[in-house]
Amino acid sequence: MASVWHVDRDGGPVGPLSATQLKQMADEGRLKPTDRVSKDEGAWIVASAVKGLFRAPVAGDEARDQSPPPGSSLQAERSDRGADVEPAAPSRPKGLWGRLGDVVNDATVGMQAAAASARERAAKETAPPPASSASDGEPAPVKPKPKGLLDRVGDAVKDATRRAQTAADSTPDGPTKPAKPKLTRRHLWILAAVGGVGFLLLVTISLVSLVMMGREVSLARTIDLPKEQYGSVHFLPDGKRAIISSSKAIHVWDLNTGQKVRTIAKREHDFIKYACDLSADGSVALAGDRKLTLYDIESGQERWSLEAGGLAEPQADMKQALTVKGHMQTLIDGQLVSIDGVRVAPPASGADLKKLQVVHAGCTLQVWDLEARTKTREFKGPSPGLWHAAISPDGGRAALWYYDIKAVSDLPNIVNELVGSPLRIWDLKAGKELLTFAERGQGVAGCLFAPDGKRLLSRHENGDLTLWDAGTGKEVRRLTGHTGGTPLAVFSADGHRVLSGGMDKTVRLWDAETGKVLHQWNSFGDKLSALALSPKGDRAITVDGDDSKMQVWNVPKR
Repeated sequence: MASVWHVDRDGGPVGPLSATQLKQMADEGRLKPTDRVSKDEGAWIVASAVKGLFRAPVAGDEARDQSPPPGSSLQAERSDRGADVEPAAPSRPKGLWGRLGDVVNDATVGMQAAAASARERAAKETAPPPASSASDGEPAPVKPKPKGLLDRVGDAVKDATRRAQTAADSTPDGPTKPAKPKLTRRHLWILAAVGGVGFLLLVTISLVSLVMMGREVSLARTIDLPKEQYGSVHFLPDGKRAIISSSKAIHVWDLNTGQKVRTIAKREHDFIKYACDLSADGSVALAGDRKLTLYDIESGQERWSLEAGGLAEPQADMKQALTVKGHMQTLIDGQLVSIDGVRVAPPASGADLKKLQVVHAGCTLQVWDLEARTKTREFKGPSPGLWHAAISPDGGRAALWYYDIKAVSDLPNIVNELVGSPLRIWDLKAGKELLTFAERGQGVAGCLFAPDGKRLLSRHENGDLTLWDAGTGKEVRRLTGHTGGTPLAVFSADGHRVLSGGMDKTVRLWDAETGKVLHQWNSFGDKLSALALSPKGDRAITVDGDDSKMQVWNVPKR
């Protein structure tokens, strides 16, 4: 079957044509080497790529004699045969960059030809179609459906790709592998720059992630404690260890490994939680319930013990301590029968034993010199009630408050009603009251001095915390947010922040100067029994009394 050709030239599309007619157009000059042709509706190629279609100029008569005369049967046969062959292969295959350049050039030529053809067709749309010439045997041109610009660009790219593949397949040694592009110094500089930018981007992302992580409180470790009732916890000055007191012992724990270092003191009974305080330098701890005992932290040995009675409140340097001894009275049917557990009189005959009442008749304040281990002063405290005290850092003053316990009920069930009093400041040298705080001081469940001794922080049953001016008794600021009961609270070493934990299972770090919550997170367990803030302020400890677990937290400094 003879091949069918179509021509796309400046004068407009022509076809279909036989190979002979195509050759005749080339010989007569009506077909240019730059015109595009298509064989059997295949890809469009430039006419110069069809082997034998155009006569190549040769030098010398010998070369012309070797060519068959024009119009001869051999010339026609060669023309017909040569027009059916594939495009000639280049003498030297091009590399990857050369082929890409050909694709771009062919695409550009195709776009220009498409634009020119579109302009020419627009100019000839009003003109009548040219008449076909029967004398030269050329059929009337058939106008194919014009293609759009994108279609022509696509045909140009496909045509260039097919030409490159045909050139590679027609080499004597078979298909030639594309040459690998060589890396020049410029390429190496570009790769190094891209790699450097990527590395800097990765480092930046990592630093941003670390900064974002450093702004949140995170759990560092959970430590399982012995099954005991815990009363207090303190960081040692190195921030790596902590001392924790319970109803049975005092333990030292390594917070980095989670291992117990030593047990300092043990108790035979499980009745009263140890009231344990740590000296400012972390060398000794003072524990007391019925007596005062000083322990060496590093050796774990007892230094001395005093029969002081009552709970002790030592000053930071452990030179002085204050004990508050409450006096309890027991009444049956309104009759006083005992004072501080000592029998005064038997119940009256016929007394109603179900009407039992326990009241606190008063308290005695005792000031102790811990270095000399002697009691220096003793005086009667304020009005009756179960009084508690917090000693100032310099040991000269004490903040006192009480809960008056009223227990009246049918035995064996006794219900205690706690009635609080306002805060009071006492001069421990003179043994007298200096000032009474405002009514806001009622319902105080705990109190502590700031490290500078100028402010007081009171804890209240409704969950509030109140900052006071210790010199004037005026309220400075309220820290509200906790709910469900009295929170625990401690000052930071510099006194600028307050760490609190409430019955609502939340832990909060406050700015004591503004009252703003800096950080808030949830604690574990149902009962928070103790908490502490490290000397640097970068760690916190919470103790769950029910589950006997201690959590160590990483706290951002800002």
